[in-house]
Amino acid sequence: MPRVSTIIPCFNQGRFLRECIESALAQAECQVEIIVVNDGSSDATAEVASLYKGRIKYIEQTNRGLSAARNAGLRIATGDYLHFLDADDFIRPGMYGAMVRALQLNQSAVAASCRCRFVNIEGADDGEYPERKKSGDFFHDLLAANQWPPLAHLVRKAAIDKAGEFDPEMNPCEDWDMWLRIIANGGAIVGVDETFAAYRRHPNSLSRNAERMLAAGDRVLRKHSHKPGDCPICDSIYRNYVNVWSDALIFYAAGLLAEGNGKTARRNLLSALRLHPKRAARPWTFELLVKSFFSRKVEDKPFVC
Repeated sequence: MPRVSTIIPCFNQGRFLRECIESALAQAECQVEIIVVNDGSSDATAEVASLYKGRIKYIEQTNRGLSAARNAGLRIATGDYLHFLDADDFIRPGMYGAMVRALQLNQSAVAASCRCRFVNIEGADDGEYPERKKSGDFFHDLLAANQWPPLAHLVRKAAIDKAGEFDPEMNPCEDWDMWLRIIANGGAIVGVDETFAAYRRHPNSLSRNAERMLAAGDRVLRKHSHKPGDCPICDSIYRNYVNVWSDALIFYAAGLLAEGNGKTARRNLLSALRLHPKRAARPWTFELLVKSFFSRKVEDKPFVC
């Protein structure tokens, strides 16, 4: 029977952990090894994990971040396939069986991906995770956008062993960096046209922190793009990233200034200009920047586009 190692990092998500573990235990077509990594939680994570003593592997460590927690699980995983399932998410029955079958039928594929839907805090459906067009050029499709959250993948352990551990410097885009390294080593990702992954959206989601996502995304693209001029596709992808993000930050700053929030508007504008300095030549952008320094109201707001 195929063996899947499910690595579940958890930092203060104990209230969701039981649902997460149960969803992995419900995968009937494979032998499942569940590894819970408590990344320095101060909530009931340890107590919830103790309910499954003898059924899961459990690691405790001081808080070192998502990459370090996943890497701790990787080091003791024994499965032929790996699944990275965050503690606030869950999966539907039948996922591992369908994904393993897809990989067995496509021996050149290094990973399988399924469809994903958002759920809210209570676990109720909250809309479909957006699908992106695929050209068959796996590397450039993935370079253009991180197309799937980690829980929508099942990866051959051999591919992870070859690519290496998650890079803590890429947080919070460490999964995007990992998939690109795997694809760069050769191999394809096979799609499974079924919805098994449930990705929970809530205010504490890392993906809501635009400032961190912007910086991490820039690092990923700089790391994996070919040298400027060597690949027109890479050049186009990076230009598009710069244009989209810089404009989004500038327009968001304009809205903040209209509300009198100069402090956060200024942060947005400076981030946009660090990414795309030529935007400063626009009279409208320069005017916004000047206004942000003279705005009297300095109430701060979350940095989110």
